[in-house]
Amino acid sequence: MRLLDTSTIKLSEFYGDDIPEYAILSHTWGKAEVSFHDLQNVEAGQLDGLEGYVKIRACCELVAHYGYQYVWIDTCCIDKTSSADLSEAINSMFRWYQNARICYAYLADFCMRDELLMGSPIDEQTFRKSRWFTRGWTLQELLAPGNVEFYDKNWHYYGSKSSLKDQISLITGVQQGHMFDISGASAAQKMSWASGRKTTRLEDIAYSLMGIFDVSMPLLYGEGRKAFIRLQHEIVKISDDESIFAWMDGELLESGVFAQTPHAFAESGDVVQIIDGHRLYVRRAPYAVTNRGLAIEIFASEKHEAAIISDQGFSFLPLNCGRQPESGAGSVQWLVDIELKRISRDDFVRSSPGKLNPAVWPINVNCTRLVYVRPVYVLYEPHEQRRSLFINASSLWKRGLTISSAYGCQPKLNLGDGAPDESVWRIKLGTGQSSVALLFKSTRGDSRQLFGVILRALNGVPCIDLIIPSADPTFQKSMDEYGQMSKYKYKYVDGSIIHAPRGTENRVSKILQDNCWVSAILTWKTVAPDERRFFVDFAFREAQAQISEVAIGNEASPNTSIPHEVNLYTERRKAADDRLHG
Repeated sequence: MRLLDTSTIKLSEFYGDDIPEYAILSHTWGKAEVSFHDLQNVEAGQLDGLEGYVKIRACCELVAHYGYQYVWIDTCCIDKTSSADLSEAINSMFRWYQNARICYAYLADFCMRDELLMGSPIDEQTFRKSRWFTRGWTLQELLAPGNVEFYDKNWHYYGSKSSLKDQISLITGVQQGHMFDISGASAAQKMSWASGRKTTRLEDIAYSLMGIFDVSMPLLYGEGRKAFIRLQHEIVKISDDESIFAWMDGELLESGVFAQTPHAFAESGDVVQIIDGHRLYVRRAPYAVTNRGLAIEIFASEKHEAAIISDQGFSFLPLNCGRQPESGAGSVQWLVDIELKRISRDDFVRSSPGKLNPAVWPINVNCTRLVYVRPVYVLYEPHEQRRSLFINASSLWKRGLTISSAYGCQPKLNLGDGAPDESVWRIKLGTGQSSVALLFKSTRGDSRQLFGVILRALNGVPCIDLIIPSADPTFQKSMDEYGQMSKYKYKYVDGSIIHAPRGTENRVSKILQDNCWVSAILTWKTVAPDERRFFVDFAFREAQAQISEVAIGNEASPNTSIPHEVNLYTERRKAADDRLHG
């Protein structure tokens, strides 16, 4: 292990038990970092103007101030021209951070305001937006060390992992209990922490997780997404945590049992492992990765009338994991399972990668069959309007409202393009997007009429909610406020458990700052087995009484008992829909 001497800014090598106490730096790379060869071959005076060298010197001064002679900094302590040196470092990095006496996290894009240094409240929003929280490598740098201290761009102390644990948990999704000990976290939870992070090289999202899962594997740059599949293979070899299979990818029609990216675990942060001794535990023979895919046992259950495989060729794979109750307390009430479809005698694929189902009991553990889940990944056929939403703009125009900001739309709002008539806005979700958010403002300058709408089509299930932001907000601030208020719960829709945020009604009403109620009404129409079109209308009324909400789960129909303005909307929508389908 190479360490940087803080007094000389020179590198020294240590081996085995001879490694001295050291501090370690966590940071995001800039454009002018100092490499191992720069430090070895270039005179110090020639490096003085480089941003990376300024960072190294400042770090050394801080480390020396607190009594440590040595520090490890990834930019200059690894010879990246040597594949052997790079491989050893990446496979050892989690342990190096874990063994450090202290980790200093330097946030180059975070600057505390001057008044904060005089005791004013800390600007949490600026802190949480730091690039440090979005990078793949910094996840292990947060989790591995026992003590992490955060510094802003001017090396002013902000707080420690302990003192900031509430903020950090909110930003990263890492539960506070796991922030200091990840041994109790499930594979799905660990993957969910990485789901929103990025790395410069595609393979590094897998390599940055090796230490978190305590696995080692050779580095093969150029293999692309195969690196993440290979990581999961290594995890399966040493662990019986079946939550590694508890992911969702709505872009896939069929798949194997391994996710293609950590993003597939974005909704799995509450999936916990069920171990032997739990009342729901299903005992099965060991499973393994083979040249035919994952070899694993499936069972008979009442889901398929006591058969292992249904007449249509479907089966299911119950997993020894389940969703933790929303409160975080109490026991898991049901296992999750994934649906399989037979493609040959003993070969199967995952048939609905976009959802996790509650396992149906009883399961007959004495009636089993060994099958192979093949590594086949089939994308949905591109369907231009499969993820399209239509907004009736007439009521908005009448109140002088227009869209001021949008999130998740690609490439932009299309007004009238492919819509029933010119008064309808068509909103196209971008590739991989499961939601859009729109912020409306008054063209007459009335800030009291500000509001936003969240539209979700997660796994084909329509959801809607309203945001009433603070006065004169930025769109990002409005979304941040909504994210902090949003709590997660379960919804039971069409026989499936959906993990979705609150506000998943097809009608929701809230009061604006001008004392007027705004109601957002969501209806949908199935036009093909895999295609739904979603329609949103807005109604406004003076604040006399709040309108009751209609629960999600049923398509709007003429026989549904709904408020007067919704009936008016249904009539307008029917006429518009008739023109659309002609």
